[in-house]
Amino acid sequence: LEHAGIFYKRIQPAHLTDGMDDYALIILPGHFKLDTPQKGKLKRFVESGGALIGIGGTSQLGRLFGVSTHARLSEGYIQIMDEACPVTSNLQSSLHVFGGHQVLAITGKSLAKTVNRKGEIVGDAIVEKEVGEGYTLFFGPDLLKSIVHIQQGTPVTQDGKSAPDGSAQL
Repeated sequence: LEHAGIFYKRIQPAHLTDGMDDYALIILPGHFKLDTPQKGKLKRFVESGGALIGIGGTSQLGRLFGVSTHARLSEGYIQIMDEACPVTSNLQSSLHVFGGHQVLAITGKSLAKTVNRKGEIVGDAIVEKEVGEGYTLFFGPDLLKSIVHIQQGTPVTQDGKSAPDGSAQL
């Protein structure tokens, strides 16, 4: 957000509900263990016109996001299903993602699917839902981890295996 020049304020999970009414948008980057009062305050925040975005984890707010979590996601690709929605309209290719959760849209609308290397659908990747006067947007894959992983790559900690016939030494 800072790199894009977008103003934001970082709030620790313990202080999540302090002054929440001053914000129009709250982003939960990851999976937080929220207590019942925090979950209730976030629900009321959205119902009264706020926007809530979850990335990579529901923070026990699956019903609010309109999804159910089924498993951890190790790796996959985002496949856009709704090109008319403003959230997904300009996305041109499938994004390789790492981490997060496999979810199914229950009461939310699926905008994109998560597929594995074989192209098989393993869950919903992006789910939107209108809640009262507000809006939620949920990303099952951990987009932040994925961006860092793509930028930094995978470390090489040992030599590769040579060809069995000795024609290509590593």
